[in-house]
Amino acid sequence: MSEMGFEVPDNTAQDVARDVLARAEAIASLEQEQIEILAAPFIEETFDHEPDAPLWLKAATTVVVRNSRLEELHANGPVNTGGIRVITTYALAPLSHLIGARHRNPIAVAPQNNPFKDLDRKYPRAWACLSSLRRAIRQRGRLDYRPPTAPLPTLPSPDETVEAAASPDDERIVVLSAIEPALISTPSRSCKASRWVSRTSSRRPPSAESHETVTSCCGLWSSSSHTTSVW
Repeated sequence: MSEMGFEVPDNTAQDVARDVLARAEAIASLEQEQIEILAAPFIEETFDHEPDAPLWLKAATTVVVRNSRLEELHANGPVNTGGIRVITTYALAPLSHLIGARHRNPIAVAPQNNPFKDLDRKYPRAWACLSSLRRAIRQRGRLDYRPPTAPLPTLPSPDETVEAAASPDDERIVVLSAIEPALISTPSRSCKASRWVSRTSSRRPPSAESHETVTSCCGLWSSSSHTTSVW
């Protein structure tokens, strides 16, 4: 990373590279529909990203690269937003080739510690939400969402929360790493962090933690049918 102007120790850069490669192999081992479901929440963020490519692929690059341990370097300062943009731009083509290669010739042994494995079984309500989002993006317009028959999730406990630091640029906004698995301690801060997340394009990866969060939100919906809209 020092060649790109980032002052990051070599061992840290190597850790990030290993994490990105592991996530790339993990997502490439999934079926195409599963990849698109996991990428769906990121399409709004990445639709205008470079290079020109299918929306799902640009979103999947964010899932694999941006939401890897690279996010720690971004949240803590060494890698700025411009650097993130360069890295994700140049990562798209290799990821595309890897996904294509693994779909043509699957590896005999599945990746170990796959963060995306069995999320549909572990978090059926969250998976149903994201599946509906994918269909809405593909079809455009409005469609019904019906939660699956599954136990209602519980809300996070107090020991699953974390304090978020104030932004150095605006004290009204808090900054939270997109790969921080814990939740922000108070609702007001959670709303502020959500706005910051949206503005900086820093979102939690669609792994177990984010599916648990989506599941909690789905569990709060009392109606049996909701409508998803994409305009």
